[in-house]
Amino acid sequence: MSLCKERLVHEEKRQAVLSKSNGGTAKKSKAVCGVCSRMYRDPKILPCLHTFCADCIRQLEPFSVRRVNGERRSPEDDTHGRSSGSTILCPECDSEVDLPPSGVDGLTTDHLALDEVFAETLLVDCRVLCDLCSDSDAGKRCEVCCVNLCDFCSQAHSIS
Repeated sequence: MSLCKERLVHEEKRQAVLSKSNGGTAKKSKAVCGVCSRMYRDPKILPCLHTFCADCIRQLEPFSVRRVNGERRSPEDDTHGRSSGSTILCPECDSEVDLPPSGVDGLTTDHLALDEVFAETLLVDCRVLCDLCSDSDAGKRCEVCCVNLCDFCSQAHSIS
């Protein structure tokens, strides 16, 4: 089965388990992005304290006109996308959020959301695949970068 099909099957299983565990009522999961409705992938915390996938934040439209070196610039003038510190609207609370000059990658990673994804993955199928090779079951988790690793990849990944 291809990786895309595996993820789709996994997502369907997760939704079924959540539905059963909530008596058929949908409960907002702490492991699901509010934009793409999938489990977080590289979750980032906005200054308003809402969390979304980094790719979902990158896809948001710039919101306001900004001044750069005294010159007015519209979002369309920004040839660097979100990398020069644009302003976006939070999809959750509609707050104007200034991204850092380094863009989405400069936002803080939400490690609590990553832990929720890990816990839900265990709840659904009681096993977790290695995040690096996706071939073997993960037996370890890196405490520095929060990736799940099989024995082979953990040897290559170890920090000396």
